[in-house]
Amino acid sequence: MTGYTHEQLVEATEPALQGERQADLSRIYNVPYRTLKLYITKMTDTGSIVPKRRGPPPVLPTQCEERLQTWIKYIQTNGYPIKRHDLLVKVAEFCNARGIPELAEGWFLKRHPLITQRQAQVISRVRNEVDVNGIRTLFFAMAKLIIEERLDGHRFIPASVQLPVVLVFDGYKSHFSALAVMVRALALRILLVCLPANGTHLVQPLDVAVFGPFKKVFRQDILNFMVAPGPFTISKKNAVELASAA
Repeated sequence: MTGYTHEQLVEATEPALQGERQADLSRIYNVPYRTLKLYITKMTDTGSIVPKRRGPPPVLPTQCEERLQTWIKYIQTNGYPIKRHDLLVKVAEFCNARGIPELAEGWFLKRHPLITQRQAQVISRVRNEVDVNGIRTLFFAMAKLIIEERLDGHRFIPASVQLPVVLVFDGYKSHFSALAVMVRALALRILLVCLPANGTHLVQPLDVAVFGPFKKVFRQDILNFMVAPGPFTISKKNAVELASAA
């Protein structure tokens, strides 16, 4: 392993071509004198000191690999990160178009260190676009109702609760599907406050971090239970066991 970088070699070569002493530049940039002299000659003859790639040439042209990298970055920036399968499909399109045989695995990430595999954040694009103004509006509305209706901490939900009360809920469309629900809430002096649209991941963190994953695992466990040999119904005991395991 060399004790200098390619950038140091370039920085040492440029002033050497201007006539500065090579021995001084070798000491300043920590590049061996013989190496510096060799690359100065190479720069004079070819106009470049880019190190030559070892091994056989890549199967895909450099332009194709660059297009793949650009495509990955573009769709990830727009909220649609690709999976490994998506990349393989895209590479297959290039190969089929050029009559290239199937490629081995691992080559792309090794040559493109800026691309790496990560677990994508599990929120949709519209959720990712929820801004701070929507969150502020929610809390301003809640504070306004609490102040105007004097809903301090001493008046929350004892048996002799004083009305009106504030009910905070998400904007799921089924909550508004029946006009009777809203009319009834108004008659009971229940003040409805709706959370910002697509803002569950910001204002309901337990729903995202706890209840969401729990329900996903629970549903899968129920499916596994149903397809396994045995009963085709789930008893209360089975349901409790599955929920506890989830």
